[in-house]
Order: sequence, then C-alpha cells, then structure tokens
Amino acid sequence: MNAPSIAVEYPNKSYGEILKFLFYFLSTIFFLFSPLSYAEGNDLNKMPWARGGLGIGFFIASLDTDLRFGTGVGIEIDAEKLLGMNDTESVFRLDAFWRFSKNQKHRFNINWFSLNRKGSKSISRDIIIEGPEEQEIIISAGSKVESQLGLDLYQGVYSYSFILDERLDIAVTTGLYVAPIEMQLNAEGIFEGESRESFTAPLPTFGLRTDISITPKWFLRGRTEVFYLKYSNFTGYILSANGAIEYQPWKRIGIGTGFDILHLLIEADGEEYPGVDLKGEIEFQYIGLLIYGKLYF
Repeated sequence: MNAPSIAVEYPNKSYGEILKFLFYFLSTIFFLFSPLSYAEGNDLNKMPWARGGLGIGFFIASLDTDLRFGTGVGIEIDAEKLLGMNDTESVFRLDAFWRFSKNQKHRFNINWFSLNRKGSKSISRDIIIEGPEEQEIIISAGSKVESQLGLDLYQGVYSYSFILDERLDIAVTTGLYVAPIEMQLNAEGIFEGESRESFTAPLPTFGLRTDISITPKWFLRGRTEVFYLKYSNFTGYILSANGAIEYQPWKRIGIGTGFDILHLLIEADGEEYPGVDLKGEIEFQYIGLLIYGKLYF
C-alpha cells in the first residue's frame, strides 16, 4: 500500500495563552533591565555564567492527537480513543552548550530527545486512506490496528548575547531543527495491510534566550524560537518555548524544573522543500513538565 497523507492536530487553545504570557514576561525583563546593563565593563570572572555545560532531563509530555488521512478535508481520527495511543509520555532529553569566544557572548547549544508513541486497538469505525491513483482504501470497523508515531528532535542553536552582565544574559538565537518523523499503521482482521509515512524535516529557527541571576544560586531561564515559511505547495511552521527555575547548590552542579512547549506543522505536496518528501500534512504539539540536572565547567 502506498503511504497516506497524514495530519496530526491539537485543538487545545490554552497553549496560546501560555505562549502569550511567556512573550510578555521576556519583553518586560528586557525593557526593565537593559537600560541598567553595563556588559562591556564587567569582569568576566565575576559573572555567574559558565563557559559550558552538559544536561540530562526527564520530560513528561501531555499530548492530544488527531490524525487526518487523505488530501483536502480527509477524515479525522482521535488517536487516543480510536487507535489506543497513550495521552501522556515520559522521555529523557540531553543538551549541551559551549561559549566559544573570549567575551563569552557567542554560544552554541545542541539538544536531542525522542518521543515514540504506540497504540493497539480494534477500531470502532471505518478509516479511509487515500491509496494509489487517488483510490480510497477502507480499513473497516472491527479490524485490529497497530499504530506507531515516532518523532526525534535534533537541534543546533547559535546565540549572541547582546546583554551580558552579573544579572542578565539576553541573547538572540538562530538554529536548525532536524526532525525525523514516522507514522505507521498495521491492520489485521477484516482488512489486512500496512501503511507507512516517514521523512526528515530540517527547519531553521530564530528566537530569544533569557537567563536571569536572581541570587548567586537561583536562576530563571527562558527561551522562545519560531520559524514560518510558505512557498509554493509547502508550508512549514515551528514554535518552541521553554521556561525554568534552576538552583545551583554548588558552583558546577545545577538542578531545575520548568515547562516545555512545541508546535510543529508541515504541509507539502511532494518534494517542494529539501528533505521533505511528503504529500499531505502533519501537525504535532505537546506541553510538558521538565525536571533536569546540569554539570557546568
């Protein structure tokens, strides 16, 4: 069976309010503190910002997933109710950074985590998939469907700190998300067959990173990154936001907790965008709690 067109949707409107709050928070911090900054005259040895670090985190993500098969309107499927996928997943994530200039204003980050979801259920209604030559293939109600949705996220980010002193590190960022995505359905019973869709999406981002030293041992950290492109039959969008509070009981050890949000949208009709061989649409969104530890050097 040829691969179907696929879309994943998350209709939760509360994400917009959270992102709006984060935007206003970062903007307020910038306008309140930037006039007081005196980065060029600061002693780098007295600043609380490490030159590098390695981190590992435990991430608990809440997901609300709808799938749409076929071009145009297609048919919508609730992945949790119809396909039996879990609505909460727990994963590990890794990150590292390095300040590679003498003035510590230039920094490079790399991040990775993998989110894989599986489901197994006898479906309660028909699933219609667009097959070869736009023919409809119907997986009939009563068939047992094994499903899998896999997403790996690799991110590399360069940032430049235009404010850097004993209290603030505020930087503009540019980076690249590389997201291998795979969706698979295996049906048994009334209908026998397999359908698979996989591709890798490279998406550049631009954003803002803010680190605030509240006390020598307590820090607030936040970032937002966004990308949007519409070209011919391709549309790509990504919005990522993170906020955390961190405690450093020792100079080289930090522990923290915060939240993380990701909204990813890819819509294509063939190879209109490098690395994305997709006919259809995929939209992926999560919100979750992050607990992490970091080693600084």
